[in-house]
Amino acid sequence: MDRRLSNFELPRFSLTSLLICGGCDRPLQPSRATDGRRVYLFLCGCLRDVIDAELVERLVQDRVEAESTWLANPEPDGLGAVFKSLFAQVRVGGGVEELAYVWRI
Repeated sequence: MDRRLSNFELPRFSLTSLLICGGCDRPLQPSRATDGRRVYLFLCGCLRDVIDAELVERLVQDRVEAESTWLANPEPDGLGAVFKSLFAQVRVGGGVEELAYVWRI
Protein backbone atom coordinates (compact mmCIF):
# COMPACT_ATOMS: atom_id res chain seq x y z
CA MET A 1 0.00 0.00 0.00
CA ASP A 2 1.32 3.44 -0.95
CA ARG A 3 1.14 5.54 2.25
CA ARG A 4 2.03 8.82 0.52
CA LEU A 5 -0.78 11.31 0.24
CA SER A 6 -2.14 13.10 -2.77
CA ASN A 7 -1.99 16.89 -2.95
CA PHE A 8 -5.73 16.88 -2.25
CA GLU A 9 -5.09 15.52 1.25
CA LEU A 10 -2.06 17.60 2.21
CA PRO A 11 -3.77 20.76 3.56
CA ARG A 12 -4.84 18.86 6.67
CA PHE A 13 -1.15 18.53 7.55
CA SER A 14 -0.32 22.06 8.66
CA LEU A 15 3.40 21.41 9.17
CA THR A 16 4.05 19.97 5.69
CA SER A 17 7.52 21.05 4.49
CA LEU A 18 8.33 22.58 7.91
CA LEU A 19 9.07 19.47 10.00
CA ILE A 20 12.72 18.48 9.59
CA CYS A 21 14.59 15.52 11.10
CA GLY A 22 17.03 16.86 13.69
CA GLY A 23 19.44 14.05 12.84
CA CYS A 24 19.86 14.44 9.08
CA ASP A 25 17.94 17.58 8.01
CA ARG A 26 15.50 15.66 5.80
CA PRO A 27 11.84 16.73 5.76
CA LEU A 28 9.22 14.53 7.40
CA GLN A 29 6.49 13.16 5.14
CA PRO A 30 2.77 13.50 5.98
CA SER A 31 0.98 10.16 5.95
CA ARG A 32 -1.66 8.06 7.67
CA ALA A 33 -1.00 5.21 10.09
CA THR A 34 -2.71 1.88 9.54
CA ASP A 35 -5.31 2.89 12.15
CA GLY A 36 -6.14 6.08 10.20
CA ARG A 37 -4.29 8.54 12.45
CA ARG A 38 -2.48 11.40 10.76
CA VAL A 39 1.28 11.06 11.22
CA TYR A 40 4.52 12.50 9.92
CA LEU A 41 7.03 9.89 8.71
CA PHE A 42 10.78 9.94 9.27
CA LEU A 43 11.73 8.55 5.84
CA CYS A 44 15.39 8.62 6.86
CA GLY A 45 15.08 6.24 9.82
CA CYS A 46 17.42 8.37 11.95
CA LEU A 47 15.35 8.92 15.03
CA ARG A 48 12.05 7.05 14.90
CA ASP A 49 9.44 5.93 12.42
CA VAL A 50 6.57 8.39 12.91
CA ILE A 51 5.26 11.15 15.13
CA ASP A 52 1.59 11.85 15.72
CA ALA A 53 0.49 14.79 13.56
CA GLU A 54 -2.21 16.04 15.92
CA LEU A 55 0.20 16.13 18.86
CA VAL A 56 3.08 17.88 17.09
CA GLU A 57 0.72 20.38 15.43
CA ARG A 58 -0.83 21.17 18.83
CA LEU A 59 2.61 21.65 20.40
CA VAL A 60 3.65 24.04 17.62
CA GLN A 61 0.35 25.93 17.89
CA ASP A 62 0.84 26.21 21.67
CA ARG A 63 4.31 27.68 21.06
CA VAL A 64 2.93 30.21 18.59
CA GLU A 65 0.14 31.20 20.99
CA ALA A 66 2.68 31.63 23.79
CA GLU A 67 4.72 34.00 21.61
CA SER A 68 1.86 35.91 20.02
CA THR A 69 -1.38 37.44 21.16
CA TRP A 70 -2.81 37.82 17.63
CA LEU A 71 -3.37 34.08 17.08
CA ALA A 72 -6.65 33.15 18.71
CA ASN A 73 -8.45 29.98 17.62
CA PRO A 74 -7.55 29.92 13.93
CA GLU A 75 -9.39 27.59 11.58
CA PRO A 76 -7.57 24.21 11.36
CA ASP A 77 -7.07 24.60 7.60
CA GLY A 78 -5.52 28.03 8.18
CA LEU A 79 -2.80 26.83 10.54
CA GLY A 80 -0.48 25.77 7.74
CA ALA A 81 -0.30 29.32 6.39
CA VAL A 82 0.25 30.70 9.90
CA PHE A 83 3.02 28.17 10.62
CA LYS A 84 4.73 28.79 7.28
CA SER A 85 4.69 32.55 7.80
CA LEU A 86 6.34 32.21 11.23
CA PHE A 87 8.75 29.28 10.86
CA ALA A 88 11.44 28.38 8.36
CA GLN A 89 11.65 24.93 9.98
CA VAL A 90 10.51 22.96 12.98
CA ARG A 91 13.28 20.49 13.78
CA VAL A 92 12.32 17.24 15.51
CA GLY A 93 14.87 15.65 17.84
CA GLY A 94 14.57 12.28 19.53
CA GLY A 95 10.84 12.73 20.05
CA VAL A 96 7.92 15.03 19.58
CA GLU A 97 8.78 16.73 22.87
CA GLU A 98 12.16 17.75 21.42
CA LEU A 99 11.18 20.47 18.95
CA ALA A 100 13.51 23.29 17.89
CA TYR A 101 11.92 26.26 16.13
CA VAL A 102 13.66 28.18 13.36
CA TRP A 103 11.69 31.42 13.23
CA ARG A 104 11.35 33.53 10.10
CA ILE A 105 10.73 36.63 12.18
